[in-house]
Amino acid sequence: MPREQDFAFQKQLITSTNYFSQNQSNCHGFDDTFQMLQDFNEELEKSVVLIERTDIGEKIKEILEKRALDPVRIFEKLNDEKYKFPFSGLLGFFHEWGIGTKFSNELALDCYRLAAENGDAFHQGSLGDCYCHGKAVRKDHRTAVLCYRKSFEASCIRGMLSMGWCYSNGIGVEKNEQIAMTFFLKAAKRGNAAAQSIVGYRKYMGIGCEKNLKESIIWYQKAALQGYAQAQYKFAGFLDSGHGIPQDETAAVKYYQKAADQKHPGACYMLGYCYDNGIGIENDDKMAFKWYQIAAKNGYHLGQYAMAYHYLFRKKPPKYSRQGYYWAELAAKHQDPAKGLYYTLAVCNQKSWGVTRDTHKALKYIRISIKRQEDNACTELENIFQLYEEL
Repeated sequence: MPREQDFAFQKQLITSTNYFSQNQSNCHGFDDTFQMLQDFNEELEKSVVLIERTDIGEKIKEILEKRALDPVRIFEKLNDEKYKFPFSGLLGFFHEWGIGTKFSNELALDCYRLAAENGDAFHQGSLGDCYCHGKAVRKDHRTAVLCYRKSFEASCIRGMLSMGWCYSNGIGVEKNEQIAMTFFLKAAKRGNAAAQSIVGYRKYMGIGCEKNLKESIIWYQKAALQGYAQAQYKFAGFLDSGHGIPQDETAAVKYYQKAADQKHPGACYMLGYCYDNGIGIENDDKMAFKWYQIAAKNGYHLGQYAMAYHYLFRKKPPKYSRQGYYWAELAAKHQDPAKGLYYTLAVCNQKSWGVTRDTHKALKYIRISIKRQEDNACTELENIFQLYEEL
């Protein structure tokens, strides 16, 4: 599932966790941990609009560690009150991600069912996820859609996103991008950053609606201002290029930085590129290398190629050629390799940079390079033919 369309950890959970403060006197066994739970809730409120569905577990662990809360103790307290709203749904999270207990999709499923029966709209979506992905239950997309629809009908933003995703991908319903767009738009208008970013993308591409560059930028900006990394990266790109908005390279770097600080791979690469070329910020080779490396280690192919280029052409081979060839090979595994990559691989195989000389591979790569119209490819082909003549 595309990252932009993952389910966000929504304000429904805030409503649930606020139950701790609203019912302090009635929650037997929670009195001694009330302040910790209240602090935990405040931390969630600050980060809730930035969290993807798949990241909920890690975020909860992060907050627990930051506040020195004992996961086992919190789990036990939740388990004692599992039949009370909203503890059952929260307990399901602890089971699903193995927080304070062993991983158990089966026990998580039981908790989500109990939460759904008690009218918890957010965890009605959690139950839908179990059916959608076959977690501890037979995969059943139609039942998943029924769960998501109930969540939506209760005005839960998560339900809106889930229904949009189902219609966009034809999961449990007939694929219909126009209907998908209506669901995403509802969530976006409710202020959900993930939905706003999705709407920005769909407005730009014309998916389920007419293309509208101006509205696309507006939606991306709304999400970016809420701290949503993907939107910050996209909005920075508009500022950087001046496409549909006045060019402002300095502002672009600021947004790239914000997204990069959240480890967005594309933003890390672009921030490195800006440092490398003095775009919107003073040239700094060390900072460029730092951000290229972060992008590369996060699997971003352009970052990997930038690392290969650095080791092969900015350092003196063969001392650093092994590192360079390593990154070049990783970058080549991407379905849309960077322009210039195959030329680089051809040079490495011709000149024994990081790899044993192999003229057959060099010729193979240079042919691909020529087909891709990469610079210097024809010149390198002549060098390779000279090697054949020498052999």
